[in-house]
Amino acid sequence: MNHTENKDKDKQTRLHRILTATAAMYGLLGAIVAALSGQLGALILIGIAVLVAVGLFARDEIWTPKSLQLRNPRPYTDLAKESSGRLRTNLLIVIMLIALGVWIHSWLTAPGPSRFAAAPTYSGNAQSQANNGQQPRPLSRSQVNIPMNGNGPGATGGTLDVISGSGDFSGISSTNKTVNTSPSKVLRGSVTLRALNLGPSFAVAPLIYTPSWGDPSRSWRLINNWIPSGQSDQIANLSLVAPEIPGVYHVIFAFEWEIGGDHVASGTNYPLGADRWNDGHDIASLSSDKILQAQETGYTSMDWLYGSGYSHQFVPVDAITLVVNSS
Repeated sequence: MNHTENKDKDKQTRLHRILTATAAMYGLLGAIVAALSGQLGALILIGIAVLVAVGLFARDEIWTPKSLQLRNPRPYTDLAKESSGRLRTNLLIVIMLIALGVWIHSWLTAPGPSRFAAAPTYSGNAQSQANNGQQPRPLSRSQVNIPMNGNGPGATGGTLDVISGSGDFSGISSTNKTVNTSPSKVLRGSVTLRALNLGPSFAVAPLIYTPSWGDPSRSWRLINNWIPSGQSDQIANLSLVAPEIPGVYHVIFAFEWEIGGDHVASGTNYPLGADRWNDGHDIASLSSDKILQAQETGYTSMDWLYGSGYSHQFVPVDAITLVVNSS
C-alpha cells in the first residue's frame, strides 16, 4: 500500500469517525429533549440510534487501519469498500436523527406550554408567598370552570387576580380595580396578585406587567421569571408615568408557559427565536372587552404566535383600569 493510498484511507477513517461522533452527539441531544418533553417513543428510537452510532465509533477506535492490516491483511480495495459501507451506514443514521429532530421540533413548537427550561430564579421585584412558607388563601372560583387549551389538561390553564395594592394603588381590591390619576403623574406602589398555575412544575411561567400605552416592546416589566405550579401570591412593584392625554388606560398583568417575559408580553412562542411586536396581538394591545373579561374571570382569550401561525388560546390575565382625568 503506497503513501497516497494510506492518506486517502486515513481521510476516509477520520471522516467516518467525525460523522459517527456527530450522529452520537446529535442523538444524545435529541434524547435529552425527548426525555424532558415526555416523548417516550422518540426517546427509545433516538436511544437506539445513539447506541448504534457509539458502537460504530468504538469499533473504529479498535479497527484502526494499522490493526486491520495486522489482523486481516486484505487488499486495500476491500478495506476501502468496507470503510465506504460504514460511511453509508452512518449517513443513514444522521438522516434518521435529523428526521427525528425535525419531528421533535415540530412537536415542541406546537401550541401549548413550554416543555423545559433552566432552573428557576426570582427577580428582585417579585416574591412568592407560597415559597416563603405562607399559605395562600383559597380561590373563590371553581377550577373546573377554568378553560384549557390543547396538549392535555393544564395546558395554558390558570387564572390571575388582582387582590390588593399599596402606595398609589392602595385603593384597589379584588372588587375595585380602578385608579384615578392626573396626566403625567408618577405612579409608584405594589400590587398583590393571586396566580393559579395549573401547569407542571417543569414548565416555565414568567409573570409580567405592561401598560397599554407606550411602546409595547420597551414598556413591559418582569414581575417573576417563573411562578410556581399551583396557587401563589405574587407581588409586583410598579413604577409608571401616567399618560399625558386624559382617557382610560390599563396596566395589564399576565403569565404564560414561555421561557422569557418578552415572549409573554409579545404573545410569541419562544422557539421562534424572535419576538413579534406591534402585530395587534401583544398583551398591551388587548381590547377593552378582553380586559373586562380578564378582570371578571382571571383569564381571557387571544391569538398567540407559533411556528405554524397564530393560535387562539386562553391566557391568565388581569388588569388595573387607569383613568387619567383632565387637570
